[in-house]
Amino acid sequence: MYLQDERQRAIKEIQKYLSVTTPAAPARPSGVYDADTKRAVEEFQRKTGLSETGRVDYPTFVALYEEYKKEIIKEQLRARYQLFYSLPTRVGDVNVGARRINEMLTFVLDYYGLDTGVRKTNAFLKASAEGVNEIRRAFLMSEGDYVDAIFLDRLIKEYASASFFKNSTSGE
Repeated sequence: MYLQDERQRAIKEIQKYLSVTTPAAPARPSGVYDADTKRAVEEFQRKTGLSETGRVDYPTFVALYEEYKKEIIKEQLRARYQLFYSLPTRVGDVNVGARRINEMLTFVLDYYGLDTGVRKTNAFLKASAEGVNEIRRAFLMSEGDYVDAIFLDRLIKEYASASFFKNSTSGE
């Protein structure tokens, strides 16, 4: 199926995906499908509800690749937003990023006719966390009373969209 060097490259790629998605994975891809790699594959299969064979069949590879992509995107978003926001933002945090988050929360919640009492302050308060949960529920996101990179990305997109529609209809 594979030539030897192609097989090593494929195993290295799998090990790279495992290193991002599975804590038990070997730290550095070696290109050798050893006992550590097999254990990491089994752990990944267990974690994702796949049959624990220790072999990378097609369903395992697809799930592994999809999980890898999700983790890489989360890391890219976290790195992008870390420059401006202290993430995750939790109840009690006080900073300029919290103020900007509160401003966007207030605008988006108002646009959708929801009110949780979010105030435009430098503090991320309980009302801010309630606003986050309202938006998470509205967009079928996982529950959480904090702002992480994934939520912030969605909030920024909703803010931009709501701003566009609010501004385009205000002249009527």
